[in-house]
Amino acid sequence: MAWQGSHSTEAVLSDTTIAAPLVLNLRAAAWNERLGGRIDTLTSDPATLDILSMLIRHLEAKVVVEAGTYRGWGAFTMAETMKAYGIDGHVWTCDPVDYEVHEVLESMELQSYVTYTQEVFDDMLPKVTEPIDLAYIDASDKNEENLRLRYLSMVLPHMRNGGLVVMDDCATGWEGAPFVRQLASVYLPLHRGCAILQKRI
Repeated sequence: MAWQGSHSTEAVLSDTTIAAPLVLNLRAAAWNERLGGRIDTLTSDPATLDILSMLIRHLEAKVVVEAGTYRGWGAFTMAETMKAYGIDGHVWTCDPVDYEVHEVLESMELQSYVTYTQEVFDDMLPKVTEPIDLAYIDASDKNEENLRLRYLSMVLPHMRNGGLVVMDDCATGWEGAPFVRQLASVYLPLHRGCAILQKRI
């Protein structure tokens, strides 16, 4: 894979490094050919994507939503997890800007696992009619500092009881970040900070 993450097998095999997100290594050659050069500093940290993959497996998540597709690494990781582990789930993801995500999904035969639309989360969420098992909020807008907080309040009524919301970029200085960290069931300070919140009645 093109992006060497923090996961290394150096203690076991000195000449082998496993790139994160780990699930993409199941088809490493194909993914590297398709995504080489698409990484930048705005893409979700690979360790955060590993957490998403693990949560989908443990929840056996059937309905997943993502706010902020960007270049698609989150959607690709979650869909690949469903495909690899035989989870009959679906990812709903959106972004106002198109970064050729459709083309990657089709070439990697993941289009049946993902509905990707070029729109804002406000418009996509009402189209998801079933209770949500997992939500990943990784959207931003320079004109709305607390966009993530607004999306959190929007998505919570749609979550099933026990469902999880994962929010990235919670270590940064946007106004609502301290509140989200305090509210989180689990807060992980890796990369830009990852908060995990559980819907409870």
